[in-house]
Amino acid sequence: MGQDPEEDFTVCGLIEMQRRLANSEKLFERLVGTLWAAGMLDERLAQLTDRQIGQLMFDAVADQLSILRPETMIWRSSHAATVPLGRRKG
Repeated sequence: MGQDPEEDFTVCGLIEMQRRLANSEKLFERLVGTLWAAGMLDERLAQLTDRQIGQLMFDAVADQLSILRPETMIWRSSHAATVPLGRRKG
């Protein structure tokens, strides 16, 4: 009952909300809504472990990437850089 309603938003819910708001035709929603959702997402991400963030990158981010886009290479490079040395191939 005394719980903050903003605590009800999940990381995945906030990701979807931010995507939807970023594509809104309404300027106010696109700007203010996206910034609000990004701030809430940032707070939730700060509560996750590195392992959870890594899984989230694989689940939520990799699906949005295209092999032909530079974002994919950036993601692959950052992913490779975070693999512990003992687990790297080569």
